[in-house]
Amino acid sequence: MRALRSGARVAGALLLATLLSACEWPRFGGDDIPPDPGPPALREQAVAFAEGFLAQVDAGAIDETWASVARHLQERAGRPAWNETLRSMRRDLGPFEVRELRRYGYAEALEDAPPGVYFVLDFDSRFARRVLAERVVCSLENAEAWRVAGYFAVER
Repeated sequence: MRALRSGARVAGALLLATLLSACEWPRFGGDDIPPDPGPPALREQAVAFAEGFLAQVDAGAIDETWASVARHLQERAGRPAWNETLRSMRRDLGPFEVRELRRYGYAEALEDAPPGVYFVLDFDSRFARRVLAERVVCSLENAEAWRVAGYFAVER
């Protein structure tokens, strides 16, 4: 049964990557983060936004996260797919315990995404029953509002 659950999580992660990704990362970690640390003020905003988004997901407020999803991602994924995929990925984790920002990078262009301002943020997150590596790709829409342009999670 555990192998089936693990397989379902992997399938959920792959589905989320396919449906929700504004860009593709074949690897999760290593040199796939843009090397530019970005402007400090923008980085602080992006980190605060990503942590707020993750707090909503941790609290089970999946439906409410849709408002924070980038327009181009909303057009690709659709709300039902977004909600169901996030729910299935978070099922069996247990309560949230702690999260740490591990790495970040700034870019103004990402593959398969419109030009813009992006931060790629990697977190290590611990839950009661699992430890995840999470990636949130944040985009600054219309130079005024941060949005989720991609979300990835894999079990460590």
